[in-house]
Amino acid sequence: MAYATTNRNFPLADSAWVPAAHQEASLTCVTGAATGATKDTGVVGLKWCVLRARIKDLTGVTLDVDTITVRLQVGTGAAITAPEQLISTTIVANTGDVTVCLPPVVGWSENGFQSYKVKVDCSATGAGVTPIVDVSVDCA
Repeated sequence: MAYATTNRNFPLADSAWVPAAHQEASLTCVTGAATGATKDTGVVGLKWCVLRARIKDLTGVTLDVDTITVRLQVGTGAAITAPEQLISTTIVANTGDVTVCLPPVVGWSENGFQSYKVKVDCSATGAGVTPIVDVSVDCA
């Protein structure tokens, strides 16, 4: 199959691009999982996003064993239509960690998007697995 990617331009990291949409949320996992509410940005055709996440509570997570994955899924309409996963980042917290700050992750969409939602999953499940993750999403 021939190469078909057309979204090849990147907003320069050192340029102060102002995000078209911004959201901050705190997600508390229930039995190892949490899904943020779908956010309709009201802007059609967004192409870029930056996700920052801080795991501020590791309750129930077995350090040096369990993984925590933070994902960003986008859609072309006000709801998550024609879903596309832009970002997925996974970490393992180390012994002694109290919090974990994930580096910012940049994602891009070939199709363009209007809405998004953040999902958090821990490899451990059960009633006692309730990590709390703060997320920040900027879109352009």
